[in-house]
Amino acid sequence: MPDRLSLVFTCEHASPSLPAAFRREFRDGLEGMPEHRLFDRGAAGLAGCLASRFRAPLIVSRFSRLLVDLNRSVGHRGLFSELSKRLPQNLRETVLAEVYRPYRKSVERLVDRLIRRGASVIHVSVHTFTPVLAGVRRRTEIGFLFDPSRSFEKRLCVSWRRRLKEECPGLAVHFNRPYRGRSDGLTESLRKGRPDSRYAGVEIEVNQVLFAPGKAGKARRIRSAIGRSLAAAVSDLAGASASGSIRRGR
Repeated sequence: MPDRLSLVFTCEHASPSLPAAFRREFRDGLEGMPEHRLFDRGAAGLAGCLASRFRAPLIVSRFSRLLVDLNRSVGHRGLFSELSKRLPQNLRETVLAEVYRPYRKSVERLVDRLIRRGASVIHVSVHTFTPVLAGVRRRTEIGFLFDPSRSFEKRLCVSWRRRLKEECPGLAVHFNRPYRGRSDGLTESLRKGRPDSRYAGVEIEVNQVLFAPGKAGKARRIRSAIGRSLAAAVSDLAGASASGSIRRGR
């Protein structure tokens, strides 16, 4: 494992906003839409805290996943929501050209630039999830999504989970729940063509119950614990202090 590790943070579902040009198109469909369909509540705040702690690059979405899901590949049935699927083909192409591809390219360019400079990149894609889906309450509180066949990712997640459990012993922290780490997504696409030893793509999924209204203090403690445990996990990988092993990578 190279001793130079660079952290990169992204947040694909950071914002509930829609471009002004599309608000009228979506207005009727938004009534009664569950909040989690628009964005991941709490994800942008967590991503910002982590990037600030590590002085690392952060790339976040500007618009709602209802416009286009930045965490899905072109051709995936979930790329466009039921609302954006109603848009004319030329408007969907405009969304891909002006929103989707610039975001994905910015992440790819950043990761590849750091790799060319000799770093091994730890890419943390920050998400949150609704506590109840289709009437089923999810028991996971924090999930680490990764590809178990990639040793860099596996070592990072094993250490990160252990360190997080030391910080918060009662927390339900699981691997590849509530989703699978090898499902279609940004990290999965970035694994292709990038060596295991040079790229680790991990999605952290945090149950939104931990960021519930009226629990600001708990949310701060959880964010801090996630940051401290990640720093400890990176130190475990590098065999050195986090401050000595991480490069800003700007």
